[in-house]
Amino acid sequence: YVLTHDVLTGAFYQGFFTAQPYAHAFCGAIIGVTAALALTACLTKNRFTVLADATAIPGMLLIVLCRLSEYQSDFGWGSIVNDAGLQFFPLAVQDSFWQEWHLAVFNLEAFLALTFLTILLIRGRKLHRDGALFESALLWWSLGQIFCETIRTEVINWGFLPVQQLICAVFGLVILICRGIKIGKSKRQLSVTM
Repeated sequence: YVLTHDVLTGAFYQGFFTAQPYAHAFCGAIIGVTAALALTACLTKNRFTVLADATAIPGMLLIVLCRLSEYQSDFGWGSIVNDAGLQFFPLAVQDSFWQEWHLAVFNLEAFLALTFLTILLIRGRKLHRDGALFESALLWWSLGQIFCETIRTEVINWGFLPVQQLICAVFGLVILICRGIKIGKSKRQLSVTM
């Protein structure tokens, strides 16, 4: 938020810390955790992929819990729900100021993260390559988040670009490119040995 609204627009006066829930971006947390993993790998002389895989399942569980906790704040909404038959939790939630019912997008995000967590728990044992568990978790979460950001009402935009969707698309693209490169290298190695 600080980068998109303050630094890049030249109005850097708020500082790096704010108590406004609308000023926080989940992608920023993902980038921060990934940077912390890279720094930890450098300091401990471990491979980044091993550390990243170790955090994939607990990280996805943390995403589920963080999204569910948005119930306690006026955050994570979609559009206003006017149909009285659809005004119930977990589909919708009331805001604390106007008492209007809004689509509870945070519940959808929690459900998707829980689904991805279940897939990771089931398929995680079959992923033998270092980093595959983290890559899968980040890819699935990013694709789900791109959709969820389209139905959220409070999104961080930079001009007409929704920042979170853009970052999630970059996450997915980088993972797909890296996987493609790894598959290409393994096929070349396989053809050389034959």
